[in-house]
Amino acid sequence: MAYKITWTENAGSDFQQILTYLSENWPQSVVNDFVETCNRKIGLLEIVPHIGVASRINPSVRKLLITKHNALYYSVVGNEVTLLDFFDTRQDPSKDPFQ
Repeated sequence: MAYKITWTENAGSDFQQILTYLSENWPQSVVNDFVETCNRKIGLLEIVPHIGVASRINPSVRKLLITKHNALYYSVVGNEVTLLDFFDTRQDPSKDPFQ
């Protein structure tokens, strides 16, 4: 069974901010690689939604590492995976809303 992927406004905004940063500071190939990696990992969530690590603060939220610098937080309810937030792993961990 394939799970439905839903983006929150926050996750979409975070994703766009990452793309903007990458396109302003890195070659287009880096942007393309990031998008491809995101698509591949989000595609995995359609098949194996519990692949991420459960949050200590809120076990209904899971974390999936996209790149070494970007993590994706999401939740699974029924047959729907909701993408909640992208988090830059280089930030102070106390800023992580889901630790």
